[in-house]
Amino acid sequence: MNKYADIKNLFFLFCIHIISHFLPFERSSLGQDEFGNLLRQSIWLKNFIINPDRPLMFIWLEIHKYIIENFIFIDLYLIILFSFLPVLLSYILMKMLLKNLDLVFLVMILYSLIISKLEIFHSSVYMHVNIVISIYLLSIILLILFFKKKNNKIYFILSLIFYSVAILWYEQGIFLPFIVLFFYYLKINHYKFIDYIKIILPFVLVVFIYLIYRLTGSFGF
Repeated sequence: MNKYADIKNLFFLFCIHIISHFLPFERSSLGQDEFGNLLRQSIWLKNFIINPDRPLMFIWLEIHKYIIENFIFIDLYLIILFSFLPVLLSYILMKMLLKNLDLVFLVMILYSLIISKLEIFHSSVYMHVNIVISIYLLSIILLILFFKKKNNKIYFILSLIFYSVAILWYEQGIFLPFIVLFFYYLKINHYKFIDYIKIILPFVLVVFIYLIYRLTGSFGF
């Protein structure tokens, strides 16, 4: 019954997503930043040296530039796909936090219709924002699964990997795993304090390495 309800809810959320943000389809467009990106020289992996603040974001922008130059017809489908991905993952996350499926559905409708999010739906250049939001959400979902599945370390390792990728893409979600760990420490209290310190240390290490990498300009390179 839950699977049927989930499929029905996600179908309606997708319909709401399309109707509210992509009809007519001409509303999707290239933004000013996108035209600037099209003029930028592609340097690919050199972005790890030249752009230490967000190297993976710039690599994605170059991939996107290649797509626009060679396969412009699929750009709209990519915008729709990647803009719905955070909705899908947020639905999964909310289900893990809230037991009331109707409440989850209502929250996700409101999330889909937030006016301040319009820009990241319509402009092709902001597709990367939805991608990195999805990566952060995957990291958080896996971290919660790590607690729920009685310390299955594969979830923890994958969560850390996704977090590392996300932080090299866009630093906006840098505090998310710390918020989750703090919540579990206060509300769930599965472990002793020292156990939470051991869990949080790898995330602290990732942040520390990222900050050194960014502030020193690719470690001085």
